[in-house]
Amino acid sequence: MLLPANSSGFQFSVEPVLSPVAVAAASPVAVGAREPLSATGTEVGGGALPIADPASHVWTSSDPRVATVDSRTGVVTGRRQGR
Repeated sequence: MLLPANSSGFQFSVEPVLSPVAVAAASPVAVGAREPLSATGTEVGGGALPIADPASHVWTSSDPRVATVDSRTGVVTGRRQGR
C-alpha cells in the first residue's frame, strides 16, 4: 500500500518472495560458445516471475573450469565438456 505524499504516515512496498529460482541458457553451451543466462523465480503462490533486474543478482559458476559467467551480464562461456 502506498500513501499519497501529502498524507501522514509512511510509504512501503511489498516485494514477492521467490522460492526456488531457476537459471537456464536458451540452448546447451558448447566449448568456446557464449550464451546469455536467464533467471526465473517461483513466487510462494506458484506464479513464475522473470528476474530482469541485473542489479538484483550476481552470476557465478560452480565450476569455472567447465564454464565461466560474466558476473554482471550473466553471459556464460563454455570452457570444456561438463558432466
